[in-house]
Order: sequence, then C-alpha cells, then structure tokens
Amino acid sequence: MGKLEVKYQFWSKLALEFNTYVVQHITLGECMGIRDILFVLFYVVAIAVVILHFTGWLEDKNMEWVVFVIAVLVFPVVLFL
Repeated sequence: MGKLEVKYQFWSKLALEFNTYVVQHITLGECMGIRDILFVLFYVVAIAVVILHFTGWLEDKNMEWVVFVIAVLVFPVVLFL
C-alpha cells in the first residue's frame, strides 16, 4: 500500500465520519430553534438599519425613528431571546 493510498483512505474515512455526524446531529430543528432564528433576524435588521442610518437614507426618508426603536429593542431581545 503506497503513501498516496494511505492518505486517500484517511481523508475519505474522515469525510465519511463528518458527513455521518452532520446527518445525525445537525438538523435545522436541533441547531436552530425559533428563538435563535428570531435573534439572528433581529440582528440582521439592526445591521441593515445601522447601514441605512450611516448612509443617510433614513434621514432622507424621515425615518430616523427606526434607529431609536432598534436601540430600545436591543435589551429585551438580548434578555428574552
């Protein structure tokens, strides 16, 4: 058995074990509950609001109040989600 064949067997076995682990343990229901999804969704919206604030888009549309709403909601989201 050559060196190359041993390396191939090692990496193919490692890939197979990893795929088996992923299939058995990491499904959407196990790794992300509704709280995790809401938490990520909030921060995606918050980052979008910050970007729109610094580009001046919110001020042009007279929607600067959205920044304050996001700022007020940060604490409940962190505490309860």
